Amino acid sequence: MRKKYLAWFLLLQLVFVLGGCSGGNDSVSLSQVSVRSVELLSRETVEKGHTVSLSVTLSSDADRNDLGISYYLLSKDEATQRIDSYHFGSTSIPVVSSGERIYAQSFVFSDDVPPGTYSLLLHVDPLETSLPDDIAYEAPGDVAITVAADGGKPDLVAHSLHAHSSYLVISQDEELGDGDQRDHISMTVDVESVAHDASNVAIMAYVETTAGYEPVRIWNSAGKAFENSLVLSSLDANVLQSVMLDLLVPPEVLARLEGKASTNVKVLIDPLDAIDENENALTLAGRTDDNELVEPVNIYAGAPVASKGDGGLDFQTSYSKGFDNKYFGADLDFLGKAWFGLNGIGASVSGTVPVTVLGHTFDFLGITSDAHYNPILPTDSAFDLDIEFAGITLYSQSGNAGFEWEKTWKIEKNLGYSQTFVIAVVPVEVSAGASGALGIKATVSVNSKFEGTVSPFVDVGAYASAAVNLVVAKGGIRGTLYLIGCSFDTKLGGTIAADAGATQLTGTLDETVGYTLSGPNGGLVIFVKWPKTCWKWHVIPYPCGWNEKDWSLVSWSTYSKTDTLLDRRQSVTVPLQ
Repeated sequence: MRKKYLAWFLLLQLVFVLGGCSGGNDSVSLSQVSVRSVELLSRETVEKGHTVSLSVTLSSDADRNDLGISYYLLSKDEATQRIDSYHFGSTSIPVVSSGERIYAQSFVFSDDVPPGTYSLLLHVDPLETSLPDDIAYEAPGDVAITVAADGGKPDLVAHSLHAHSSYLVISQDEELGDGDQRDHISMTVDVESVAHDASNVAIMAYVETTAGYEPVRIWNSAGKAFENSLVLSSLDANVLQSVMLDLLVPPEVLARLEGKASTNVKVLIDPLDAIDENENALTLAGRTDDNELVEPVNIYAGAPVASKGDGGLDFQTSYSKGFDNKYFGADLDFLGKAWFGLNGIGASVSGTVPVTVLGHTFDFLGITSDAHYNPILPTDSAFDLDIEFAGITLYSQSGNAGFEWEKTWKIEKNLGYSQTFVIAVVPVEVSAGASGALGIKATVSVNSKFEGTVSPFVDVGAYASAAVNLVVAKGGIRGTLYLIGCSFDTKLGGTIAADAGATQLTGTLDETVGYTLSGPNGGLVIFVKWPKTCWKWHVIPYPCGWNEKDWSLVSWSTYSKTDTLLDRRQSVTVPLQ
């Protein structure tokens, strides 16, 4: 990476401050805030990705909120009188109380600063949002910071693990009493390679049994099979990548979970230590091994839905999948039902697709469809289809005859969701929304051969734009983000007939539900540029090129799967008298 991050319009004033406040003298400002001292709490030698801790003593004439501080490393060449500056880190003090107080500061130093020894400079309120005047302070010489070489080794970090369902079902492929079918565990893990790129990074998962932690199998979208590990071909430096994990628990491992009410799922990145990494660089608070994450799950030993009390049948299957990131995400919830009983035969399909953009969640799609046929009272037969987008009904159909219908919409959703991100010293306002297509294929035949088919599909992507709030800087968004795509093929119905005396109903109940799912892939990156400044002692600074900085807003690896949720047929006779 590059030398960077001290904007020239700020340095115009720093030149004069450096001449008067070096050596630890207090800086005094008309804004009535001054820096009294700074102390390095962590070790003097820091490494890329290392958590840096400092304490800063401030004196303020009044209470203030969200006061930002940026830190810079200065390298001074006495022979050429040249000063090079590097951005060291930025933090914010939530509440600054009046009077003199000490404030603890902590941030992760992950920039590519050349090895060497530097002096430390603080800039208070670098974005000029709280104070009328600039406050700059150069720490005394005994606060010098040494940046160590890391040999080009990455540090692999697992940041967070999100379970899409809190249940692991021992009896796989069974329908549960609550209508949810959970035959495996679905999770999202966020991983990062700090400071340097990494390749062929393996991920393995385990469940805790009576025999300790035992491995489970992970779905590989490329090989279209469950495998012992999932290998990420590449991890870009300092980019948080979200990975979808579908975990299948082998039967022999399930046997050792019998009788347990809960267990833990553990995910490891680089479990065999195949990558030579700088593991001392970043260890997150509260976790002893930042290559490892553990998530608790409950165990539910479910039973199939039983036949109804009237001697009929009632089958249902549900499907739920979620992909969540701090800023973007999509969920999918689907329910298909078929029934046979005293009132005839019927089927229904319903589904929703909530989408999250910059922390705001809205319903991208909602569909409900019901069809039923009663041979005793044919006028009681009907078909209803309702499709909604963001609370608005796009289509509604109701009737009691044969019906066949297909339609696709291209849609976009943007309610002005926006958020401000500070990249280095540049504030960037990002606006984002979701766009895509949704559609329905629906047929119904209401007679002795009853059939109700509703096959919804949805494709959703995210888009974003960026506006820089500084005249001297520029920036924008790079990349494309595909959030979710899914299509269901459903056939819920069967045959039904009454005998001549209308004493009983006889028929079959058919259910076939399959799906094809594509998970998020791609990413969005914010990038900014602002003037780079070079100067000599006691000489007005001048621009000499551009500083550049980018930050990954979201990055997903590809996920896809095709499967059958349900394929059943059963015959039954129901007495009417």
